[in-house]
Amino acid sequence: MDTSPQPTGHGRSKKQKFVLFFVGLAGFAALLVLGTNAALKLVPPEEHSREPKTLPPIDATVRIEAPDNSSSVRTNIIESPVDSRPINYTATGFTPAELTVRASDPIGCIITVTNQTAQQIRVAVSPHAASGDPGVNYGELAPGETGIYDVLYPGLTEISLHNHLRPEQEMKIIYGEGCR
Repeated sequence: MDTSPQPTGHGRSKKQKFVLFFVGLAGFAALLVLGTNAALKLVPPEEHSREPKTLPPIDATVRIEAPDNSSSVRTNIIESPVDSRPINYTATGFTPAELTVRASDPIGCIITVTNQTAQQIRVAVSPHAASGDPGVNYGELAPGETGIYDVLYPGLTEISLHNHLRPEQEMKIIYGEGCR
């Protein structure tokens, strides 16, 4: 009787089977890619216009129904939402001195600051530093102007602002629901 070790699996070693497996896998992948490429060449391309698509011009007039059912025409005015919680800056500082902003507010988590003084102000993030305050430089706000500011900083629950030109005048913005 012959007791010599028999080769496994029809005369091939495990190493040969391993190599054949990966060669077969690579061959299958190549056939799949080539077949997909050939199939996609058979699909006709979509018709695309070379001209960029633009929006139609805005109609400068809008017909509205007057309360007495007579027809009238008025100019189309795009209105922005009114800030139901405006911040005013006066000679004594910011009013209100503390404000909570929520995503459900008419203008969301942004704030408006109106300069009601005769001097320019510079809204800045506290703490005050003579060389420059941390955070965004919101720039100067002339007398009578209203600035719209995004004061959200990730990871914070509140922030303090001041007039960089009079740093003792500060206010606090608290991030409410949806603004954190």
